Amino acid sequence: LSLSLSLSLSLEAMTSRRSLGTCHVCESSDAKYKCPRCDVPSCSVECVAEHKRRASCSGQRDRTAFIRRTEYGEKEFMSDFFLLEEVDQALRQQTLLTMAGRSGAPDSTSRRARKRRRQMSEVTRLRGIVWEEAPLTMSIRRTNSSRIVDSTHDGTQQRRTSTIRWTVDVYLEADKAAPWIRVDDVSGDDPVHYILDQIAQKKGVGRKPWRVFLRAERQRSILRHSRLFWELDADKTLDSNLAGKTIIEYPSIYLTSLDDESVRQQFPTLDSEKDRSLEYSKRISQEE
Repeated sequence: LSLSLSLSLSLEAMTSRRSLGTCHVCESSDAKYKCPRCDVPSCSVECVAEHKRRASCSGQRDRTAFIRRTEYGEKEFMSDFFLLEEVDQALRQQTLLTMAGRSGAPDSTSRRARKRRRQMSEVTRLRGIVWEEAPLTMSIRRTNSSRIVDSTHDGTQQRRTSTIRWTVDVYLEADKAAPWIRVDDVSGDDPVHYILDQIAQKKGVGRKPWRVFLRAERQRSILRHSRLFWELDADKTLDSNLAGKTIIEYPSIYLTSLDDESVRQQFPTLDSEKDRSLEYSKRISQEE
């Protein structure tokens, strides 16, 4: 019995090895291993190391990668289970740290951070800007360095003024995935075109006749299920452009030099969405 069991195990091992094919690194030996991350077969420790070096591969399986239902087994189930356990533990730990006032994030619940955010809330409210805070664990909150700068005129407290120094994410053309540039310490009292000149100088590009759009937070297109935008007036100050609009942590603006038709398609504004909704409602009522 033991002999037959050993033979069956040996045959199973040989079959599994043959199923991996030839080593993709040395291309001369039968593969014994398969990279957990990119499924590249290899035959030895040396070939595994060489594969990692060539492909800059970590050799660790991407635990969030899509797996077909037919390939989903006990190993994948346990991996997902442990991943959820780790996420739950991290959230619990962050909650406890926050309650204790010792958050590990740069934007902690310290007295200084609370004061800075209280000032932001007060000054933005006075300027008609609906400023909202993101949860502690979100990266947009950790990267926000917006602050209030107080200044006095003629050395008297009676002429004290407050300026919002914003963090601003700027996206170029239709690239809505990653910021073209993130700018800190942007004065809300400066005209938008002055800010654009500073950005063009930093990036070393020529000044273009850009049209400027602001991402409309908490607004979605009902008909197209896409983001909506506000078009900004480049001659007005940033704060006056933001008045009456919702800003979560800091503004995200988009620059484009596209023609009018392309702009309407890629940057639908709230005004155009209202007109489109009215036309749609009229058409439906006429059909009825």
